[in-house]
Amino acid sequence: MQYNKRIVFWQHMKKLTEYFANEIRYTSDSPYRILLRFLRQYPYDGWCLNDGEEREFHKLFLCLIQPTLVQLAIPKEQRTLIESYALGVGRTDTEGQLCHMEHYGIRFQELFETARRDKQSKGKLYQRLCVLTSIGIGILLV
Repeated sequence: MQYNKRIVFWQHMKKLTEYFANEIRYTSDSPYRILLRFLRQYPYDGWCLNDGEEREFHKLFLCLIQPTLVQLAIPKEQRTLIESYALGVGRTDTEGQLCHMEHYGIRFQELFETARRDKQSKGKLYQRLCVLTSIGIGILLV
């Protein structure tokens, strides 16, 4: 179901933000290099990298996440939130980036909670519709 995937997506965005915040706090690497190091932990064929060209964090991050945004049909205002998150990483000093990460971590947590509530409320709705449809079909057949 899309609802389950959206819940997992926002949960991972929150965890990824925490990962970047910790890496920024404890290393002196650029966010771009932190992202590359993160990608080495998972199977990745490098389709967003252009011949080793040094790119900015936000370009690589958005290139990586764009297929997921389309697949999950993430609304435009939430896509804009992710774009502004990516654009802000690496633009200020360490303290500014940590504040940026904390702010967006809270926003991603809110979206996670909203997705979970949507799943619960709409899941019950679809379950009731199935029961009513079954009853209706049963009445028609009798």
